[in-house]
Amino acid sequence: MLNLLGSHDTERVLTRHGAMPWQEERWDPAILTHIRELGRLRSQIPALRRGEQSVRALDADTVLIVREPPGEPTAVVVHRGSGVSVDRRSLGVGGPDARWADELGGQDGRGPWKIEGPGSLILTPDGGNGQ
Repeated sequence: MLNLLGSHDTERVLTRHGAMPWQEERWDPAILTHIRELGRLRSQIPALRRGEQSVRALDADTVLIVREPPGEPTAVVVHRGSGVSVDRRSLGVGGPDARWADELGGQDGRGPWKIEGPGSLILTPDGGNGQ
């Protein structure tokens, strides 16, 4: 039987690693704020809910997830290392002049985009969702 840490019937990942205890007064407000922001973006950006998905490694510590509902690709870059720079050509979607909106950090639309330490980017076509 397969048992996944973080699934509905096991202890939660953040609880296991001491980052998000049950007592509200001990919560990390930065994590809570980030999770709320991710939820808000998921409700606003259709590609975070549906569409064809492709996943590929950009390097040993960085993964690119591209979701493509008709006409609106969205790229999610997740990095677990000490930092990375992501060039728009590595996205594999959009033309050479495509501009992207960094929905989490507001970085320039043409890239390259920097992730300092572990973190992520959510990139939408500029003029798509745009914050």
